[in-house]
Amino acid sequence: MDTIVGVRFKQAGKIYDFKCNGFNLNNGDPVIVETDGGLAFGFVARPPSPAGPGHADTVMQKVRRPATDEDLTKIRKNRETENSAYAFCRQCVRELGLPMNLFCTECAFDNSKLTFFFTADGRVDFRKLVKMLVKEFRTKIEMRQVGIRNQAKMCGGIGRCGRELCC
Repeated sequence: MDTIVGVRFKQAGKIYDFKCNGFNLNNGDPVIVETDGGLAFGFVARPPSPAGPGHADTVMQKVRRPATDEDLTKIRKNRETENSAYAFCRQCVRELGLPMNLFCTECAFDNSKLTFFFTADGRVDFRKLVKMLVKEFRTKIEMRQVGIRNQAKMCGGIGRCGRELCC
């Protein structure tokens, strides 16, 4: 029987199940996991437990390894890249006069892709913006328009009910 562990990639993100691969993991441990988009960095959110009957039919990805000091250094560099990409993109949005509110930037673990999250009232033609970003960062660029509820969830905060924002 397989042992599964719950991994969370973002602070307020969903918990995904991965095969534990025999690693001794605890809550909060940083790990490198296999995903459809390549390797990803996350934290253990649910300790290892035996797979239940609901997991029998599903094909789960695996925990590749606990994160090393090199991985943590790479994550710090990715955060720096995200901050500089965010600042550059906001400047370009102002220059182009685009009606969008950029609020978050994410860099893939292997630095192969930058994803920019924004909100807008309607559709936005951001082709010129993407060209400027590709020219600057020389990597794959993804622009993702989300609703304001998703923005609240990604940014975090406390709702009127006193709990952490879930939407």
